[in-house]
Amino acid sequence: MTAPLRERPRRFVETSTGRVVEFHEDSPIPPYAILSHRWEEGQEVSLQDMCHLSPAIEQRSGFRKIMNACKQALRDGHSYIWVDTCCIDKSIPWQVEQDINSMYAYYWNSVVCYVYLNDFMPLGVFRQADELKFGMSTWFTRGWTLQELLAPLSVRFFTADWELYGDKEKLGEIIERVTRIPQKFFDRKNIRGATLIEKMSWSIKRGTTKPEDRAYCLLGILGVTIKTEYGEGEERAFERLCDMKENHSFFISRSSDKNSILIN
Repeated sequence: MTAPLRERPRRFVETSTGRVVEFHEDSPIPPYAILSHRWEEGQEVSLQDMCHLSPAIEQRSGFRKIMNACKQALRDGHSYIWVDTCCIDKSIPWQVEQDINSMYAYYWNSVVCYVYLNDFMPLGVFRQADELKFGMSTWFTRGWTLQELLAPLSVRFFTADWELYGDKEKLGEIIERVTRIPQKFFDRKNIRGATLIEKMSWSIKRGTTKPEDRAYCLLGILGVTIKTEYGEGEERAFERLCDMKENHSFFISRSSDKNSILIN
């Protein structure tokens, strides 16, 4: 049995202080910004790290990323921002499961999503060259960033030095070419109209660090919840995901290059 879903997160980073704050179950959740980003091995900052800061932790690129996100949110008038690395308590398994199943809702209910592209720095000389470089960001290759693109009402893309490059609406044509997702689905109200096969196809070439997350990252997009069981393997995770879609009969199989999905 999975933990009950949440509409909004329980913890945020307070943008004026950089402290992580937690709201009680019966407390109203204020409007918030949310961060989408690529994890960097050995550089991210956990909840425990944020509670016990040290000079070494503050030197990590992950900490600077959180602080820059706070500065941007504060400039935009937002008192709180949700960052997955430090707002999920990974020492409490049921909360991790709840957050994974609720994450689509977290992004859906945000005021704005800041996408930080740490590998994108436009030269500002040739527009087409910058657009090509934008589309080559590894952010577009990751499983979890799919829902982070589709669920929020407002998505704004920032360069490696935190300069605004554009938003989902302005960059829609480029994003469509890169992701193969029709622009009409960037208006989140239209996602319900996408077929099951369309939704599954959007994630085919996206990867995740943990194999099970290739299935788990689709939970919100498919509108299902399942118990997370890390260690079960990708095939078993997809089997359980399919079992939750009672009105559909389909089989998912990975090819040798791990980039194809067969649906019958």
